Amino acid sequence: MIALALSAPAARASTELTAAMVEENDVLPTGSDRHYTQGLLLSLLGPPLARGGWLDRRVDALGELLPAFAAADEADAEAPPRRQIEFMPLAQSIFTPRDLSRAVPDPHDRPYAGWLYGGFGLLQENGGNRVHDLELLLGVVGPSAIASNAQDVFHNVLGLHDAAGYGHQLADRLALQLDYTALRRVKLGSVGSLGFDVVPQAGFAVGSVYRDLEAGALLRLGTGLDADYGPQRVRPALSGTALRHPRAGGFRYSVFTGLQLRYVDANSFIDRAVEVAPMALSRRPWVADFYGGCTLYLGSRFSLDFTATRRTREFAGQEASDVFGSLRLSARL
Repeated sequence: MIALALSAPAARASTELTAAMVEENDVLPTGSDRHYTQGLLLSLLGPPLARGGWLDRRVDALGELLPAFAAADEADAEAPPRRQIEFMPLAQSIFTPRDLSRAVPDPHDRPYAGWLYGGFGLLQENGGNRVHDLELLLGVVGPSAIASNAQDVFHNVLGLHDAAGYGHQLADRLALQLDYTALRRVKLGSVGSLGFDVVPQAGFAVGSVYRDLEAGALLRLGTGLDADYGPQRVRPALSGTALRHPRAGGFRYSVFTGLQLRYVDANSFIDRAVEVAPMALSRRPWVADFYGGCTLYLGSRFSLDFTATRRTREFAGQEASDVFGSLRLSARL
């Protein structure tokens, strides 16, 4: 797959690569340390695929099975789709119970778990305002995800105590995940350089980690909104994409608020609790995420996103919603 991502013909060779890092943590907005406590994603987005190149033709063939990735919509016959490959070399999510001081975790709370993975994504933009994002992720859930080590390092930096119950975390299992998201940017109006738009999304996740159906939308206000589709996030959150259109230098910004609703058919971090506790947890089938944040563009190369999220309760007996923050820094190389 690495070879595929780099296989555009020399005539279209470009240094138009975008590197990004997403860091999510419940310490950022509230100082809490529980449940979904840490998320990390490293991403490298390649240049647009050369039209008619070897890899572009392979995506055309894929479009015969998945119409979302067809060569062009009828309405876009004069505008070929923009296709890019995203390489995600490293990502990690960490989950803990509320009380980290217990060597034997509370059996009524969610268990310790880590998920370490990497993968690839295929992005296709049609008509300049619609994106399809397909991701294939492969990794491991369990001690091999080194969640304990990662959290201990972070806690040592902040002067916090180490978690005592990782001896009871979920056991190792191979984790394979396929995620798909469709987004559409809809302009609502403008006042001078200030624009308003909404970015609805819908998608699904299937695999050994999550199975869900999702729908949501971001409402945005700002300048240069056509540069992206909202902030990229760690799954399963409401997410824009890695796609960032280069623009002329200068300062641009946007503020946003959003909502995502998920119907959760499986969440292995909750469903497998019975493996390390005397009783199972009852997963809630409906989970909602409420968002707010801002995006800053610093010239044509750098962007910064900050998002605060409130996630509703994910299992019966959970005392309250969880709140965490997300930072994304990207640089065009």
